[in-house]
Amino acid sequence: MKNKILPVLVILLLCTTALFAQSELNTFSIAGRGPATTFANDYHTIGINPANLGKKQFKSKTVTFGLAEGGMSLYSGILRRSELTSLYNSTDRFGYDQKRQAMHTFTSSPMAINASIMSLGVAVQIEKIGGFAFNSRDNLNIYTEFSDSFSELLFMGYGSRFFDELVLHNGDVMANTPQNYQQYMRQIAYGRSNTPFSFSDVFDGSRISMNYYREYNLSYGKELFSNDMISISGGVGVKYIQGFALLDMVAENGELRSTGAFSPALNPYTNGFEGPSASHGSNLSPAGHGWGMDYGATVIFKERLRFGVAVNNIGSVTYNTNVYSMKDIPLNEWSSPGAMNYAFYEDLNDAIDIQNPVRWEGEEQVTVQLPTMWRIGSSYHLKDDKASIGFDLVVPGNSAPGNFERPLISVGGDIRPLGFLRVSGGMVYGGNFDQRLAVPLGLTFVLGKNGTYEAGFASRDFISWFMKDNPIASFSFGFLRFRI
Repeated sequence: MKNKILPVLVILLLCTTALFAQSELNTFSIAGRGPATTFANDYHTIGINPANLGKKQFKSKTVTFGLAEGGMSLYSGILRRSELTSLYNSTDRFGYDQKRQAMHTFTSSPMAINASIMSLGVAVQIEKIGGFAFNSRDNLNIYTEFSDSFSELLFMGYGSRFFDELVLHNGDVMANTPQNYQQYMRQIAYGRSNTPFSFSDVFDGSRISMNYYREYNLSYGKELFSNDMISISGGVGVKYIQGFALLDMVAENGELRSTGAFSPALNPYTNGFEGPSASHGSNLSPAGHGWGMDYGATVIFKERLRFGVAVNNIGSVTYNTNVYSMKDIPLNEWSSPGAMNYAFYEDLNDAIDIQNPVRWEGEEQVTVQLPTMWRIGSSYHLKDDKASIGFDLVVPGNSAPGNFERPLISVGGDIRPLGFLRVSGGMVYGGNFDQRLAVPLGLTFVLGKNGTYEAGFASRDFISWFMKDNPIASFSFGFLRFRI
């Protein structure tokens, strides 16, 4: 039974029309700055702070709508840009020394891949009634971090230290040594352990997390109180979610936990494996459904100083199609020589014969929490938003797939050197960026009277485009955004 779970991640990445699952990171007008809690407006408030819908950015405009905004990002804590490219496009074959180097490279090196596209966004803001916003968005999040033992198994295969003997196709048995591994690699059938480790022992300290889902969001915000000094707004958002693929594997202190659920079109079990929720076919129908809520509040002093708080993604998704859990068993035998290049995601079957050490069992359903986040932010804005500066702190509220691994801190702002051009910049630390400081940059063009047409692009870390080491490759865009 061939298992293609992790290659599915790559297929999803390539098939998702391009940025980050967290809303502020897939919005071109925000990604280049960093802070978002008090900056986001109209339908860009969705998933960030719906209270901002209570105050218009452009007094004379009532409706804002946009099409096809999004982008993507890839972060690696240690790989060079050329190695990142090789993850999905490499024909080179590793030798023994290169395998050892790749093993050390991937050890405790987090990798985050995020992609999102908003197909439609609409906001209607009427002062006495409040503001309504709707959007639909597809999101893909992948996060991996491998322990030294799992990296060794991944790249060294049956030549790793977990196997005492090498069994050749002709039945001969020999000790597992570097010399025998190199000399007889093409003749080896599998590695065998006389004192087997369990898969949870080898995977301990590792995590592979992925989810792909579609959101339909509706948010409302209203100014609740105002005078010459202060304005207070509140907001709420509700989202309906269709989950198409989920995988979460983690091992801690010898305990293995794993859940998978897949749309029939993405089902990794295609050779007759069945379970109580099994469903086959080629349709990209949802594997799960769920609901979530957002809440927010914004306080503005004299139209200049803003404070905002919000909590996003309170809710869950229940998966009831192709749901599987992983059961741990001993690593008796291993039939793979290990990954032969950095493109191991393309055919993980050649890198890991995962059906031997791991038994997947069908389940009826599983409920997974949404990636809840708490956020607080402040900013100061000059008249007519000629310039602004702000601060944000986003704290993950749980460890659900798609959430940040650690708090995200950002400082940044905007300046308008020309009436039609807004330049954004800042600094971002934390989140899924490990211990690296990102320097975002964005350009937004605001054309027509009072912002009739808006377009722009941004990078979460523009410096990485000029660096070979530790890159954060990201790009977000929006070219069809209008106000009337």
